Amino acid sequence: MKNFLLLFLIIFSTGILAQEIENNEKQTQEEYIKGRILYLESTKKVGIMDRMG
Repeated sequence: MKNFLLLFLIIFSTGILAQEIENNEKQTQEEYIKGRILYLESTKKVGIMDRMG
């Protein structure tokens, strides 16, 4: 019985950890995409100014 509880605890905690890692990866991807969009927008503005000026 003790071994069963220990096994359950290990599986349960591993599941929580995996979910936490997945959430962090999603958040990081979203931040990367937002940063990429901002970067592209800023370079587009600079490109337009270069052509004008």
